[in-house]
Amino acid sequence: EARRGVILAGCLRTEAERLAVAALGSRLGWPVLPDVSSGLRGPHRSTAFAPVVPLVDLLLAARPLSGPLAPDVCFQVGGRIVGRRLQGLAASARSHIVIEPHGERCDPL
Repeated sequence: EARRGVILAGCLRTEAERLAVAALGSRLGWPVLPDVSSGLRGPHRSTAFAPVVPLVDLLLAARPLSGPLAPDVCFQVGGRIVGRRLQGLAASARSHIVIEPHGERCDPL
């Protein structure tokens, strides 16, 4: 059972994907932490129903999430995360689940 979860938004190619990720965050009650490639980083994306955290990289640079603030689960939706602070957050979670639309292995070479 996850007590503290976050949704990491990787590369989202369509507006429908972006809306679906925001709706998932709302449904689960988990914040959506958008990567630079997600298309969700603008402050206009966050509403009371879609907990998108704009400029999360700056937040993590100032104060990394650790101890009681660290997530148990990082649920990543979309393409790979390119921001190193979000990558570090995902690596520190007890569980990191990735949902990638194309289903192929992400090999940078």
